[in-house]
Order: sequence, then C-alpha cells, then structure tokens
Amino acid sequence: MGTVTGDSPQPEFDIECHGDSVRIRLLRPDFIARSEARRLLANLENVREIIVDFRDVRSVGQGFADEVFRVFTTRHPGIVIYPEHASPPVLAMIKHVRPVPPPTTPSQ
Repeated sequence: MGTVTGDSPQPEFDIECHGDSVRIRLLRPDFIARSEARRLLANLENVREIIVDFRDVRSVGQGFADEVFRVFTTRHPGIVIYPEHASPPVLAMIKHVRPVPPPTTPSQ
C-alpha cells in the first residue's frame, strides 16, 4: 500500500499487504494519541492479522495503545494484532491496556 503521512509532514507508517495479513512498520519514535491509532487501523477491518513493527518506536501513549490493542480488537474479534520488536517500555504499555499477553508473531 505504501507510506501514509496522515496530517503530519513526516511519514507515520508503512503498510505492506500479504493476502489477509498486513504488516505495518511504524516510522516515528513516538505514537501518543488515539487519532494516530485510528489512522493506523483505517480500512483494515477485513484482514485476519495485523503485525505492527515497533522497531524504531521509543514510546507509545496509553490512548494509542488502548485504541490499537483493546478498542479495535474488541470491535473486530476476528482480527489478531501482533506487536513485533517492541521495546520493554512499549511492551509494558501494551500489557497495561491488554492484560492478556500479546500473541507471538506467527512464523513467516
């Protein structure tokens, strides 16, 4: 699909589609707001799995994490979101909003 910039001049994320699976690489060091999460997940209601690569991300806000890992998955129970390459602070925030441990990334 390509790089999505949203309202900011810098690209926010890069999306690759592979059938019913989507890989999203986050391109900024910080994601804070629910609005960023909604842009990230826009039009992804028809996939089965979403892999979010947090490789270069330093921090995520509670609103962002909650929107991705609790709100979206509650609204779309057939979709699994896998965090990948999350740093300890990012993983701690994901666990804070989703007490169930995140699933491990499927082997490709």
